[in-house]
This record gives sequence, C-alpha cells and structure tokens, in this order.
Amino acid sequence: PSTANSDVQTDNFLNYWGGEYNDVGHAVVQTADGGYAVVGSQFNATNNEDLYIVKFDTELNISSENAYGGSANTDSTTNAYLTYNSLANDLQQTADGGYITVGSIFNGTDYDVWVIKFTSNLTAAPTWETIISGIASYDDFGNSIQQMQSGKYLVCGTSYDGTDNEIR
Repeated sequence: PSTANSDVQTDNFLNYWGGEYNDVGHAVVQTADGGYAVVGSQFNATNNEDLYIVKFDTELNISSENAYGGSANTDSTTNAYLTYNSLANDLQQTADGGYITVGSIFNGTDYDVWVIKFTSNLTAAPTWETIISGIASYDDFGNSIQQMQSGKYLVCGTSYDGTDNEIR
C-alpha cells in the first residue's frame, strides 16, 4: 500500500485535503472513538484512480490514511486489476474496530464490485479483499455495505445485464 500525502486546510470553515492529483470523497462515518473516516478515490502519478481512505481524530487531524490500488493476487489470470481504476463508494466501521469498504475496480474490460476489509490501522495492507463479477463483460458497481449481526456483510449495488441496470 502507498500512503497518500495530504494536509487538511481550512477556508471559510470548510476543511479540505488532497494530493497533487484529483481526489474524490464518497462516504464519511463517525468512528467509535469520536473521530471520522472518509473513503473515496485518489488519482496517482500514473493517472489511475486508487481507493483512498482517511481516518481523522476528534479534532479533524489526519491520524492515518491509505491509497490502495488492489492486490497483485486479485486476478490470478492477468493481474489486470493493478493497472486500472479502483474506487470505494461506502465505508463502515466493523465490530472489531476495523473498516469495510465497497466500491468498484476495473479489470481492463469492465467494472466489478470490490469489497475490502482493513484493520483499525489503515496504513497496513488490507486484511482481505474480494471481487464480485457479474455477467460477462458488463459493469458491476458496489454502492453500499453493512455489517450484519452475524458478522457477515450485506452489499448493495448495480449490475448491468446487457439490457438495463439491475439492483444487485
């Protein structure tokens, strides 16, 4: 994983941060310790979009952050996921104090749903990640995720079936 380089700035009571390239926020949650976590995407130096997750303390100081583009073992056939866009749309803090995100990752042909589990230490590599592919070469997007009482995760998204979009 690579660590992003950003500083929080304030202008007319609006806090913002980011690196040299485009950064996009998609979800924010209040964390168990009273801070906040934000997830979205950040463009890297090779013009690929990487998942970007930032943890703030109660004073809105960045306490940890991670820009993550996927694991080399994600696609054992082509390893294509490493060189394309990946982003997160939703974030939840899990019962174990870690974080779960859902979004999409491009495989060179289409987007697939991407679920990533981080420990509470966001600067470490994810605990695990999984890719959910839909029908053939059509786009699939992960939009929302929730941890259930059983400890499993419920994912809501959108999948194109060749005719129209379906709730997934």
